[in-house]
Parts: sequence; C-alpha cells; structure tokens
Amino acid sequence: MSALSPISAKAVHICVDMQQMFTPPWPWAVDWLPVILPQVQRLVRKRPEATIFTRFIPARNPGEGHGQWKQYYEHWADMTIARAGKEAVDLLPELAVHIPPARVFD
Repeated sequence: MSALSPISAKAVHICVDMQQMFTPPWPWAVDWLPVILPQVQRLVRKRPEATIFTRFIPARNPGEGHGQWKQYYEHWADMTIARAGKEAVDLLPELAVHIPPARVFD
C-alpha cells in the first residue's frame, strides 16, 4: 500500500452545516457535531482562506414551501426562522471567527 499524495495547494475545504441549529438543545441536534468540532477547527485553522462554510437555511415561516417541504415545515414549525430566530442558522462561534478569510455559502 502506498502513501497518499499531499493535498494540492488548490484544494478547498468545504465545511457543511456546522451551525447552532444542529447542537443541543435544538430539536435538530446531532450527537456527532461536538465530537468532530475539534478536528474541523484544526483543519480550518490551517487554511481558513481555503475554507467554504455551507449553511442550511430553513423556511422563514411554518408551512412555507411546496409539496413535501410545506408539510415538513408544518411539522418542524419551531425550526423556522420566525420561531427559532436568525441565530439558529449561525455558524458555531469557534468556526465563525475565521470569516473572513473563510467564506459562507447559504
């Protein structure tokens, strides 16, 4: 088995949905986020200028959307922007400190 080649200087780190809404006490909290946060921080610190954070943006109001999305946001009404607040979609503060030079894609 051969060693892996070094990562290219042109590589971009895409960091997906590291947001407040996916941490406790939010209903959409995931157990793995606090576990991986230190590793993500380490990667971002090495090259923040090559990091793009994505953010999941929920519907503004309960019941918005078409088809299944309408039902989804009726069910998860507390996770809409109107009820959860804009801070729910914020990146975790430990990562947000890297913006800029890191960028955000909503």
